[in-house]
Amino acid sequence: MDPILIPARERSPRVDFRFDEHRLSLAGESYPEDAAAFYGPVVKALVEYCRTVPEEEIVFTVALTYFNTSSAKVLMNIFHLLEHHGQAGARIHLIWNHHKDDEMMMEFGADFSRDLQHVKFTLHELDT
Repeated sequence: MDPILIPARERSPRVDFRFDEHRLSLAGESYPEDAAAFYGPVVKALVEYCRTVPEEEIVFTVALTYFNTSSAKVLMNIFHLLEHHGQAGARIHLIWNHHKDDEMMMEFGADFSRDLQHVKFTLHELDT
């Protein structure tokens, strides 16, 4: 599959899905005017990727500094998709990066992790 590389904008995160390397990442802030329109093609590609991915470990890195409610819903949908894929036998590692002084983002990561039983979830504290 072709990679998805979308640069960060004022209201939307950088999307770097390198399907051939099994490395997926979101970084920045996420509060697009229309989260469904922004994330729709990304989620669609992720669904297709999960249907065809080989037995490689998938590493999904999230480094968001802010997201709104609409983005949180999309993130949960993405994480449920990964959970389902993990339940089917795939090896998924989700790394949730947060700055050490950002307790809110750490708590969001911890909350998301509670819903994932078949995904290895790492809360990773960044120094800066």
